[in-house]
Amino acid sequence: MNSGRGGDLQSVIQKSFVKWTTTYVVGWAACQLVFVAVITLALKLSVQSMILPYVLLAGCGYVGGCLIYWATQFRQASRSGPTRFAVAIFFFLTLYMGVLIFSTYKLNLISLASAVHDYAPYVLPGAALTSTVVYIMAQRRQSKNDR
Repeated sequence: MNSGRGGDLQSVIQKSFVKWTTTYVVGWAACQLVFVAVITLALKLSVQSMILPYVLLAGCGYVGGCLIYWATQFRQASRSGPTRFAVAIFFFLTLYMGVLIFSTYKLNLISLASAVHDYAPYVLPGAALTSTVVYIMAQRRQSKNDR
């Protein structure tokens, strides 16, 4: 199966995955660095206190990149493409919002009770609503491309 020149399909997929996720994660990490820097300056927080939030936010980028890559591999499939993309967005948003809530708690910007009772209850419904919108948009785009 290996042609010797270009490699087999599995190695092409792996190279594509590495290239895509690396590009996505580097861009994501840069944006999160700017976000954390602005928050650090605006709230006059120490740089050391922002290391954990930054690492967690950057980790969300890797997970999100993997999920979105997984979803885009099936965009040609008429039924599974929009569903996979919506599922990827749901899990990515849930993780990201969870990290934001956890980080604000660890930085003592909100109390544990506030994190659990005032913010956390909106994470899943917000992610579900966004995923539904993403599903509808992806389905419309796919049906438009099928014409």
